[in-house]
Amino acid sequence: VDYVTFSGAGEPTLHSGIGEIIEFLRREYPSRKTCLLTNATTLVFDESLFEELRDVHLLVPSLDAATPESFAAVNRPAPEIVFEDFLESLVRLGRVAEGELHLEIFVVPGVNDSPEEIKAFAEAVSKIKPDKTLLNTLDRPGSESWVRPASSAKLAEFAEAIRPFSPVETIGRPAGAVEVGSVTLSDDGIVDRILEMVARRPCTALDVVNSLGVGEEVVARVVGGLVENGRVKLESLERGEFIVSC
Repeated sequence: VDYVTFSGAGEPTLHSGIGEIIEFLRREYPSRKTCLLTNATTLVFDESLFEELRDVHLLVPSLDAATPESFAAVNRPAPEIVFEDFLESLVRLGRVAEGELHLEIFVVPGVNDSPEEIKAFAEAVSKIKPDKTLLNTLDRPGSESWVRPASSAKLAEFAEAIRPFSPVETIGRPAGAVEVGSVTLSDDGIVDRILEMVARRPCTALDVVNSLGVGEEVVARVVGGLVENGRVKLESLERGEFIVSC
């Protein structure tokens, strides 16, 4: 286990007991590191979170916009969330965090990747002072069909602007195929596991192979049947063909 990670289909800091859980893990499992993936908007309103999150070993907040206009377009915040307050809360989080802070930036071509936006991102990073900045872009079918992955040239442009203020890493693609194990599942079992996986997020056939440890030909046969039955569909993106829940 590398980290016990607070994540999921929702914002983890909305859980009223997150501070108690972090403290429990710190006390009962001191050898285990904790990680929090967060959109960080709750920090604007909940003062107690700065203290509760202080001891998390790795904080990964998102900064998907560097101006109020792109913040409204990408994040679609509740009306009471003001961009300047949000940015200031990230700056404060960077100051109080005892562990590492990795700032994740999601690049949306045509929305937050203009030269002016890139400059504003660099200025924001210089204030937040993260231990690392993670550049991310679309790697699987998004919730909006018009969103497309950023080019490697555009990501390099971001990296060049940000690197004077923070180490930069480009994420979003798998590290590579892993060795397939010897797990044996019935077709019914594979069906259930695949449906569970794609209900959480779209996956490629290789993602399924690597996760379940079964052969590519088995996954192809099962997925083909699921497509014919209308339980999943296939959608092509730059990284390949994704299995998407219907």
